[in-house]
Amino acid sequence: MKKDIFLLLKILMVCVVLSLIVLSAFLYSNKKNQDKVIPVSQQKNQVERQITKEELIANYKSGVLTALNSFNNDYQETRNKLDGLSVPLEFKDQYFNLVTAFDEIIYNNDKDLALKKLETISRSDDWIKEPLQKIIESLK
Repeated sequence: MKKDIFLLLKILMVCVVLSLIVLSAFLYSNKKNQDKVIPVSQQKNQVERQITKEELIANYKSGVLTALNSFNNDYQETRNKLDGLSVPLEFKDQYFNLVTAFDEIIYNNDKDLALKKLETISRSDDWIKEPLQKIIESLK
């Protein structure tokens, strides 16, 4: 009986020691992380500048023109260059039709449908008409 009590006390002591170790590790890690917290007064200075609508449109047009002007009869390469562009809301239909036109060529080998889509896009906006001509000619 005495042995059982001493065994229980030993087990209890081990549990207490382990609990203290875990608690001290937790407290130490919290103290370390508190040093990394940025005060609210400093957070205001770290907010990124938001892009204006005009900048978004200019960046979109620039990205599309770069992709189309670098066309060298590699539809997949041109399609890849169109990926990842931030598209302004007013250009979402144009972008969708542009990307799906390339997809029609690449995945479905349907140059006629792609040609129709690209010609429609070409007629819709003057800024994109000339860069699309080389691609349209390659489909005829």
